[in-house]
Amino acid sequence: MIDMTNFKKSVKWYDENLATLLPQYRGKYVGVCIDKVCGSWDDQDVGFGDMVAAGYTPGDFIVQLCVPREEEVCFHCHTDNVFRNPVPLFQ
Repeated sequence: MIDMTNFKKSVKWYDENLATLLPQYRGKYVGVCIDKVCGSWDDQDVGFGDMVAAGYTPGDFIVQLCVPREEEVCFHCHTDNVFRNPVPLFQ
């Protein structure tokens, strides 16, 4: 089983720092590792591949489209709903 501790820390840091990330990364996919941006890309799959190639383990980071919260459409679809969004996607 994958330890999701670092993943959760990455989501929390992204959430808390979104306002400061938007001016530089808006519209880009950012790779976040616990408390820093580790890269940015135009394509999510390329970002994920680059993160893994750099030695990061899936579950220890996020690759997230950097947009204002009201424009966010799919973050909760590929994360642990319990800590980010307590309302289930499907009932």
